[in-house]
Amino acid sequence: MTDKNYKIVCAPLNVVLLIRKFTLAEEQKLWDKLRKKINDAKDPIRIEEYMEAILKCFLVDPDSFFESIDEDERSNIVNAAYTSVITLYPIFQLE
Repeated sequence: MTDKNYKIVCAPLNVVLLIRKFTLAEEQKLWDKLRKKINDAKDPIRIEEYMEAILKCFLVDPDSFFESIDEDERSNIVNAAYTSVITLYPIFQLE
């Protein structure tokens, strides 16, 4: 039995996040799709929107994650979780 998820500690949030594992081909397909979406965007993309999109792609259960967020702390929480995800998938980091 192979594990289909990574478990990564997100110390700022004091949680262990479940992150989907992708094959190299799946990762490349996701990257191409995301790059196309950014290139085709008519309006500027906010950085927080990008971070949330990455979390929705990579978190095992993004709905419960976003439902549990306190709106007053949303930006900090999204940033901390995003930082954890890009440690596993650095190609998706905004430069």
